[in-house]
Amino acid sequence: KTRPYWNPEFTHTIEDKTPTPEQIAQQNAEIEAQLQAKEEFKNSAKAKLTALGLNVFNLSVIAVLVSFLVFKLMVKLLPKIKSAIPLAAGIAAFVSVPISASAFTLQYAIGGNGTAPVETVFIAMFSTHLLIGIGEAVITMLTVSAILASRSDLVYGWSRKEVALEIRS
Repeated sequence: KTRPYWNPEFTHTIEDKTPTPEQIAQQNAEIEAQLQAKEEFKNSAKAKLTALGLNVFNLSVIAVLVSFLVFKLMVKLLPKIKSAIPLAAGIAAFVSVPISASAFTLQYAIGGNGTAPVETVFIAMFSTHLLIGIGEAVITMLTVSAILASRSDLVYGWSRKEVALEIRS
């Protein structure tokens, strides 16, 4: 016994599914809104990536260079004693943080798309980073002091000036 491919008892009416012009306009508006949201997301992602790149540059190049130069200057100016090394490192850490914030302000002035005036950005960044610099200086001084106390050979800027022990008989 075989089954027929076509069943004459089955009746099916086909409804007209053609969208109306209003439905087409609504669908086009929804697609346009999705594309616009996608484009805005891509632009904000580019802005976040650019901001991250500038932040990494400011922290890894500008802050390090400024702190190294300030440290070298402080080592020359301060007395040649062991306790001057943590002080020089702390001063360098304190100075480098607001300088990096100032570098950001300069970058903002050159190519920023924000709505805030450059003067307002500078005041906000500099004053906030002065406070951050104080914390950075304290942490750096404590860390360098601890390393000097335990392994002074690891600290740049300090040469061991201790006299070797003499064995007398």
